[in-house]
Amino acid sequence: MLARGMDPYAVYSPNRQTLLGSVAEGVRMLAPPEEVLVRQAELDKRLGLDREATRHWIKEMGPYFIGAGITKAVKPISPTQGMVNMRIANMAKGNEERAFAQQHGIPESMANRLFERHAETGILPPSSGGRTPLPGGVPQGVPQPLLPYPKTAPGQLKTDPVTGRQWLGKAHSPEELAVKKMVTAAQKDIKAGNYKPYFDVSKRADVDFSKYKSGPTTIAEASPKTAKSKAKYDALANAPETRKRLREAFKKGLKIKNTENWFFMAQLEREFIKEFGPVAGRDAFKAKFADPMAATTGGADPMSNFRMAMYGNYLKANNLPFPSHGYQMPYPIGGQYVGGNIQQYANLPPGGYTTANPKRYNFSRNFLGDEMSMTLDEQMSGLLQPGMKMPPAGSYGAWEAGAAKVAKQQKVDPRMFEEVAWAGKKGMKEGKPMIQDVNESIERTSRMTGLTPKEVVKWGIIHSRIPMYGLVGAAGLEAVAGVE
Repeated sequence: MLARGMDPYAVYSPNRQTLLGSVAEGVRMLAPPEEVLVRQAELDKRLGLDREATRHWIKEMGPYFIGAGITKAVKPISPTQGMVNMRIANMAKGNEERAFAQQHGIPESMANRLFERHAETGILPPSSGGRTPLPGGVPQGVPQPLLPYPKTAPGQLKTDPVTGRQWLGKAHSPEELAVKKMVTAAQKDIKAGNYKPYFDVSKRADVDFSKYKSGPTTIAEASPKTAKSKAKYDALANAPETRKRLREAFKKGLKIKNTENWFFMAQLEREFIKEFGPVAGRDAFKAKFADPMAATTGGADPMSNFRMAMYGNYLKANNLPFPSHGYQMPYPIGGQYVGGNIQQYANLPPGGYTTANPKRYNFSRNFLGDEMSMTLDEQMSGLLQPGMKMPPAGSYGAWEAGAAKVAKQQKVDPRMFEEVAWAGKKGMKEGKPMIQDVNESIERTSRMTGLTPKEVVKWGIIHSRIPMYGLVGAAGLEAVAGVE
């Protein structure tokens, strides 16, 4: 924004190397600081600046002119005075960045990049001076995020045209729309292959499950408890038509590239180990990746799943309240069952899931390297019995045991069988390992924040101090729009 009385001609070029000084008459600013009233076209023409570059500069440096008290100029300023004003504003900016860096224990260069990028995103770091209020009114002295998610708008009253039912739905704020525009542009470039993935997908490897507490299996603990129930579900799970559907989906999936080894996440686990050491690092990998992914997996595609998992981590790490409604969640958080998934995260048991929640228990274990367990989600459940979204309570282990027998016949472990059969059931053109979705989120977040991919991994995934950005797919648009 441009301060009252600030001469828009007294600016630096975007590379900050050349003072462009006062040109011609200058412009007297009479508008309030929150408005940007500048002869933009004339400024662009005289200084040869790109319109967006000029707007970026105004947004970046305007607050520091205000903060430095440069707000009451009544006549055009000279190049010399422009240089003095710029030095004062730069000192104010540098002081704020330095205080922010000290407050959060980060390098000043990193603080500088976070503050510069806010001119594009409109999302300011929660500064020590309090220019940007923290979401939820978090007081000073408690863990705070390095960057907030975009500010949300109040819920919008919507009405079902058939039933007349009314509810508060999602309405995007200007900040959310700006972020959405940038994320969409970044994803288009990423999809075109114009970036270097942080993790080499071709070198993905499995996590060593022997380093984690194994615990009981769902086949042993989540199977029918009575002879009658056992006989019923064993017959269904091992019926010839059930086995045929499983075999056909698996064979179809084998023809699709990159369907196997979807759960291989050793590269990400190593980042946690490098940060915390072998024991604490593995504990953190489970607590901040495997278990949150399990909590937010309900009806979610992998990218939505990862976004919600990282959002839950962010709220928890920064002592922020969990939203109770979908419209309260910031872009790009969304998905078919976003409200239920975030609630699952909020209620995640200490130490993770047990066999009482068999699907989420196995999903977490699969990421931890357990190749003998199988996650029966909506796709796999539909393969086992058309129309079944999840095994009925108390029957999970029987269905899993039946599918495991087919996996053994195909000479693969149950987890790999699930990976391949899942892709076959979906009819995918090409598989996409989970580590690739993580790569894309790292790159998008790097472009949104100005941080390096390595910094994004550290501060976004491991420490949960910044948002992790993803593009909301078609399946999540209704949830983001407000459908609960």
